[in-house]
Amino acid sequence: MGPSTLTLPRGTLATDKLKLAVGVVVGLFMLVPVAIAIHAGVYDSVVDNALSGWGMWGTFAIYASTRPSRKEITLTVSIALMLRLAYNLAIGEHGYPGSKIIGMGVFLGLASLTILIGRSVGSNREQSLARRRALAVTALLSYIGVCLTFYISFAKMVLPIKLDYFLYSFDTSLGMQLSFAAANLTHAFPVLFWIEAMVYNSLGFWFSLVYAVHAIYDLKSRISILTLFIANAFIGFSLYFLFPAMGPKYAFPSFPVLPGQIHPVVALLNGTPNAMPSLHFGGTLLICWLSQPWKWFYRITIALSALTALATLGLGEHYFIDLVVAVPYALAIFALSAKTSGRKVPLAAGSAMVMLWLCFLRTGFFYPILSWALVLATLVISFKLKGRLAARVWTPESSKVAQP
Repeated sequence: MGPSTLTLPRGTLATDKLKLAVGVVVGLFMLVPVAIAIHAGVYDSVVDNALSGWGMWGTFAIYASTRPSRKEITLTVSIALMLRLAYNLAIGEHGYPGSKIIGMGVFLGLASLTILIGRSVGSNREQSLARRRALAVTALLSYIGVCLTFYISFAKMVLPIKLDYFLYSFDTSLGMQLSFAAANLTHAFPVLFWIEAMVYNSLGFWFSLVYAVHAIYDLKSRISILTLFIANAFIGFSLYFLFPAMGPKYAFPSFPVLPGQIHPVVALLNGTPNAMPSLHFGGTLLICWLSQPWKWFYRITIALSALTALATLGLGEHYFIDLVVAVPYALAIFALSAKTSGRKVPLAAGSAMVMLWLCFLRTGFFYPILSWALVLATLVISFKLKGRLAARVWTPESSKVAQP
């Protein structure tokens, strides 16, 4: 009898081919935003861009979470310094406020990726897995950034009608225009403007840093950070399609000088609709809540949230009501990402408050007492529910973690 041969059923082969074909199609589809971003010149000024610099500092933070040796860290920093020197000699940096520090992130990030790729195939299986995980997270965050660039450009193209005057009118019903007042304060102190710009552009770094801290201490907590990252990006940006508004700096040419009387009506305005809700403030709230197991980190991120709130107003990017609606939004995203039975009520409540606000703000019927009552109720309910949910998410695990 000759040697036996193992043959796979035809159905199995057909299924494998189908899976391969689907994988190829999905992969090509996922490359579309990347190709568009490259064609649009998104990467043309990566070195001279504060957002890129901060984002790549985040890459370095994720790399550091793999616990590289001192020798490896020294090698990584040396490669980064050589890359920066070579770039300056060959092309030269244009520079921007803070670029000496922020811009170094681009080269540290590139050096970190080089080392991660090289060491991800090492003999130490545990370390190799940690490095591959770090590479995967870095790729995910980068891809999200590319997709959102494409996403927001599409929103600008298809949403010429804006609702900024409704937001301005609501803030007026509160008896003040905090964004205009904060902007006048910011313009009076150049140092304050520089601090706000640094904080506002660094959001991507803080998301990476909070992931890195969790990776180092491995809490085994009842929340999925990667789910939170993905949900925050795509759900948050989708809300811009439901309530397109740009922010006071873009909607009012006189900013930060108050305009004349404004009525709550739709307006044809040219600009990017990324104001309602404030994903910058909502994002820093999520970062703050994710840092709660560590007192030192929690205090830093509380300060970050406060400075981000000031920056969103002082730079003219948002109205005050954008920040208010960002609170129940952050609650909903936090609850969606939690892996505990206590998440259903905060998820439903946060989602409902966001949608009710988006509907109410379109009415234009704003009265001081009602406006203040709704703002205070939203904040009290949101933070109360967040506190209860956080107790379920962190308490069982945080007690096992020694304070670093």
